[in-house]
Amino acid sequence: QAEGAVAYSHAWRALVFRAGAFEPDTTLDLADAVRTTTTGSAQPALAFRSGVLTAGALYSFELTVRGGDATTVGEVRVLINRPPYGGRLSVQPSTGSAAQTVFALAAVGWSDDPDDLPLSYGFAHAPAPSALATALAPPSKAPAFSTQLREGVEGRIELAVVDAYGGRAQATRPIAVVAPSCEALLGAVGSAAEKASMGDGFAALGHVASVATSAGTLSCADLPAAIEAARGGARRLRRALADADAAGGNGTANGLSLIHISEPTRLGM
Repeated sequence: QAEGAVAYSHAWRALVFRAGAFEPDTTLDLADAVRTTTTGSAQPALAFRSGVLTAGALYSFELTVRGGDATTVGEVRVLINRPPYGGRLSVQPSTGSAAQTVFALAAVGWSDDPDDLPLSYGFAHAPAPSALATALAPPSKAPAFSTQLREGVEGRIELAVVDAYGGRAQATRPIAVVAPSCEALLGAVGSAAEKASMGDGFAALGHVASVATSAGTLSCADLPAAIEAARGGARRLRRALADADAAGGNGTANGLSLIHISEPTRLGM
C-alpha cells in the first residue's frame, strides 16, 4: 500500500423481507466462506454457494465501506427466483407392456410467477432403479406426452419443469413395463416394416428393435426373420433413393427422405 493511501474495510450484512419490512437474516452467516459464501463478509464482492439462498425470498445485501474518517453504505436488493410449484406428474397406466402399451404422461397443475413464464416440460424414462433416465423427447411447452416404453419392471418416469429463468422442479413416478408377447412384437415389426416400405418407418423399426433387444429372453422363433425382412425392405428403399439421387435427383423420391440403415439387432433366443 502506498504511503499516505487510505485503507478501506468492507463489511457485508444480509437482510430478508418478512411481514412488510426488512430484518436481519440470522440464518445466513456471511463470514462462513465454507458453507455460505465463497468470499466471506469482508471483501468488496459477495458470492454465495449454490442452494444457500431461499427460493422466492427478497433479500437486501448491505455493504459498509470505511476509510479514513469516511463511512458509506450501499445496498442491493435481490429477488430469488422460485421454481415452478404446486404440480404433479401423472402416468397412465402405471403398468403395461413394451411395444404394446401407449403410456400417457402429463405434468398437471404446475404454476409459477407470471414473469417466470412460459414453463417447459421434459419427460425421461429409466428402466431400472440404478439406471440413468433417458429423455423421451426434447423439452417443450407441451405438458403432456404419449409414448411406448422399453421393458423395465422397476422403472420410473422423471419430469423436469423449468421456468424462463432456469428455475427447476422435478417429480418422479414409478412405472412397470413388462416384456411384450411374441404376437405384440411381430405385429409391431410388421407395422414398422409397412411404414418403412413407404419411406416413413425406420425410426419406428429402430424402436421395435430396441424393445426386442430388451425382451431377448423371449422364445419368439419368427421374430429375427421378421426384423431382418423389414430391414431388407428399408435397405432396398435406400438403394432406390440413392439411385434416384445419382440420376440427378435430390435424395428424395415421391417425397420420401433418405433413410439411415443400422446393423440388424441380434436377439437372444
